Amino acid sequence: MLLVDPGSEPLTVRLREEIESLGLEVTVVSEGDPAEPLELRARLADAVAAIRITQRGSGSVDMTILDRATGKTVSRHLPIATGTDPAASELVATRTVELLRASLMELEAPHPARGDAAVTAEVRALAAPVPQPRPTTLAVAAGPALVTSQSLGVSLDIWLAVLLRTRNGFGATAAVVAPGTGSGIRSAEGRVNAAAWQYRIGAVFEGPRLTRALSPHFEAGATLVSLTTDGVASAPFRGVDQHSTLWGPWGSAGLRCEFVPRLAVVTAAEVALLFPETVIRSDGRELATFGQPLVAANAGLEIAW
Repeated sequence: MLLVDPGSEPLTVRLREEIESLGLEVTVVSEGDPAEPLELRARLADAVAAIRITQRGSGSVDMTILDRATGKTVSRHLPIATGTDPAASELVATRTVELLRASLMELEAPHPARGDAAVTAEVRALAAPVPQPRPTTLAVAAGPALVTSQSLGVSLDIWLAVLLRTRNGFGATAAVVAPGTGSGIRSAEGRVNAAAWQYRIGAVFEGPRLTRALSPHFEAGATLVSLTTDGVASAPFRGVDQHSTLWGPWGSAGLRCEFVPRLAVVTAAEVALLFPETVIRSDGRELATFGQPLVAANAGLEIAW
């Protein structure tokens, strides 16, 4: 990378640091003849690009980049207080690197590179978008869930969760699933209805993004379930109500689509294994064993701060 000395030592130092952080070697040359084309200077120096920063009065600078990889020159006018101010040097250096990356993004276009410089893997890597670190977020999510257990049919329930995610993708969650339609099973003696409240705590991990908006997410932890079963019997049989408390591990895997910042659609498949063994019977016959396993598919909307 050829850098025409802007005449300000703080700015030259910051520009060199920013450019070298990209993995490029920097050669600083004096301004010399301002009329000499920047393209000629870059070609003679065998540089992939050349940068010139010129002061325009006392309140602004012009940034010019000759990009030999894509074969074009890009410029930006930037108002600043003074070229010798450290904050101004920081701003100019940052904006210059942004301008260089913006120019190199043309390398991702479907047509071949139009420049006269060799496009190495290192140069092409500079055209890739800079991944932004994920912030720590607190989120609330809710939606419907389809829940089923062995032979009991499907219940349409409602779930609500609070999630804390850290910058590295790990976090924690607490959730409750409220019974909706409930589920049940029929027998010759009548019907047994089942309704379950679920209370969960666990760990969260959001994986690397698959696309700009889509990322996988995983949860695992412990669940406590309050199960109510009631028998609706045909004569001469009698129905019995029963309340049970179960517990066990649970886990889920799904996708999170953040279609606008802080607002996402989430989907997941879940499974829990509950203890103690809770058998639903009719006239002494075993009809089903609840929660071994308990399976769910859910979707919902998540709002994060």
